[in-house]
Amino acid sequence: MKKNIIMLGVFFLLIFAGLFGYMLCSDVKFSEDENRYLAGQPNFSAEALFSGDYTDGMNKYATDQFPLRSLAITIKTQVQKLMGVKDSNGVYFGKNGQLMLKKSPSEFKEKKFQNNLAAIEAFAGRNKDMTVSVLLAPTAAGIYESRLPSYAVDYNQKELLLKAEARLENLKNVKFINTEPIFNMHLRENLYYSTDHHWTTKGAYYAYQEFCKENGIQPVDYNAQPVSNGFYGTLYSKVLPWNMEPDTVEAQEVKGNITVSHQMGKTVTDTVYDKSKLKIKDKYQYFLGGNDGEVTIKTDNKNGKHLLVIKDSYANCFLPFLTEQYESIHVVDLRYFNDNLTMYMKGNDINEALVLYNLNNFDEDTSVIKLMMP
Repeated sequence: MKKNIIMLGVFFLLIFAGLFGYMLCSDVKFSEDENRYLAGQPNFSAEALFSGDYTDGMNKYATDQFPLRSLAITIKTQVQKLMGVKDSNGVYFGKNGQLMLKKSPSEFKEKKFQNNLAAIEAFAGRNKDMTVSVLLAPTAAGIYESRLPSYAVDYNQKELLLKAEARLENLKNVKFINTEPIFNMHLRENLYYSTDHHWTTKGAYYAYQEFCKENGIQPVDYNAQPVSNGFYGTLYSKVLPWNMEPDTVEAQEVKGNITVSHQMGKTVTDTVYDKSKLKIKDKYQYFLGGNDGEVTIKTDNKNGKHLLVIKDSYANCFLPFLTEQYESIHVVDLRYFNDNLTMYMKGNDINEALVLYNLNNFDEDTSVIKLMMP
């Protein structure tokens, strides 16, 4: 009780200090702690005032430019945890120091989920001569259920995976990759980052093993080494908890010679990794350098296997495992890819496809519908 009173006292002291600080501090454009740009002071006009845009802008400006903002967020988080609050800013305070993205059943978009499945059906239907693998990756909240806060009710990921599998299994050229069983066999391992919403390289590897099993491929051995011991991810940035240990980022060794071109050849390198990203806060961008609309990976394999990967960011640490099995891998992020996909596939002799999204993003992504277009 005494600790709670002290924390609340410090919190209110920060508020008064912040009000005084407004007069002394200049605006901050980018928050390293939150890994995002902060709101600036809005321009005043009569139209903006009467529409409410100016008031909304001032509220965002005041919130974002609050002096000692990061410390205030940290103290707010600690007070909430002491008071038994289960989540804050869309993040669960899980057990064993696990932060998890929160998504209640009411937040799940069933219609968008079904529409995106229909888009995959349409894509597979137009490409009946090739295998289309579909991997909808569960998130930490779906796998680490025992780590959820007591009485937390997250949306039922297991049920949705079964629903997706039942719908897509009617197509003869579709292979649905359900990673939940193999993940449940490795619950003691770090399948997901504690501070970020992505799976780890180890989690991606187990998903890769299932992909190989479904497609009759011999998987490579796991040979990942640490590249950073100081990763604080997106979930950490939302709540800035006190004294939380950072995550370790591991990267799989890629054998053989590869050529990686980004954005139709605008940038060409010889690696799927970008070491410069280890110097920034979002170290997950080390994998593939982030999310470009199009990336082509060419290997020294000469087996005639050309894979199209339609993906979100979960695929970025998955892709290095594929480099020993395919002659070329063509990576498309539909959020940023606006060319004709059919023509792109023909121009690159695509003869196999993988659709890889994380389940939490799949019912929100408005670009998957592009697969409907011929």
